[in-house]
Amino acid sequence: TKLILLDSLLQEIAFDMSRQRPLHIIVSLIYLLTVSLPLYNLLIVQQVSRKIQQNDRTCTEGFIWNKTEEKCLPKNPVQEEKKKEAKTEDAFYLYLTFDDGPNDGTPRILDVLKNLDVRATFFIVGRHLERFPKQAEVNRKTLVRLAKEGHCIGDHSYDHMSHNAENAHRGAYRGVKDDIRWFGEMNIAAVNSSLTNAGVDRDDINNVIRSMRTIIRNAIDLSDALKKNGAKVFGWDVEWTMSSDNRYVFGPYDMVSKLNPEGGRRYRKLVILSHDRIHRPGGDRDYAEDLSTFIRVALKRGYQFRTLDTYLTDKP
Repeated sequence: TKLILLDSLLQEIAFDMSRQRPLHIIVSLIYLLTVSLPLYNLLIVQQVSRKIQQNDRTCTEGFIWNKTEEKCLPKNPVQEEKKKEAKTEDAFYLYLTFDDGPNDGTPRILDVLKNLDVRATFFIVGRHLERFPKQAEVNRKTLVRLAKEGHCIGDHSYDHMSHNAENAHRGAYRGVKDDIRWFGEMNIAAVNSSLTNAGVDRDDINNVIRSMRTIIRNAIDLSDALKKNGAKVFGWDVEWTMSSDNRYVFGPYDMVSKLNPEGGRRYRKLVILSHDRIHRPGGDRDYAEDLSTFIRVALKRGYQFRTLDTYLTDKP
């Protein structure tokens, strides 16, 4: 009905224009607007409703709505796999690792990681859980945090090989047969005891023990022997270098630039070495903020943070 009325109004306006009747034309135009605007709105609503109905097609799992045939069709497994591959092509992984903990710097690292919802790998020295009772008690609580907050724990020997330091540099290696004893069960025993006494769930403790038996960092000759025993021995690609007083040599932006020096090749996987003791109290700047800034900038540049227990299965 409204369309018929609109048509007659248009014919009347054309007649008035041919007879040069301006007053009649103005009145007709006003009336035309009062009729056409609601009609226009109705048409728009109907068009939008039609589009919603067309798009609101729900299919059962494994099927997708086909607009051409207007029915649910099976998903193309080849196309779906290509979509997944396209998504992973842009993946760049960083593996943050910290050596020689737990110590008085570790809690500050954990605070940063928790705030940014990032996980890291910590290579543990078991003696820190037993030597110097007051600090050892703090370190045991820190170890519990490591386990409960989902970080990966690796083996860095029971004493950082300091038992060889009487007539040699601290951390020196003497021989595979003797030194290998300081990895594995000797280091795990201190961790196992600390977590058990703290009441940590046995499944979580077993996960820690499993990772310590397989994720190890040490010298080359010893690495070969441990590898034969089933361990996965990890080095690193990029080091956040320490100064002589065990602090960061350079800031977070310089560290980010080391991931992709001079705009060169961008590697899909990079293991980053740092040390817990850098973050101990004191120093001339906020080292926790340095770590936080580095992580935030790396995330903005598209990097994803992972732990070493998924290194071999992560497919960038």
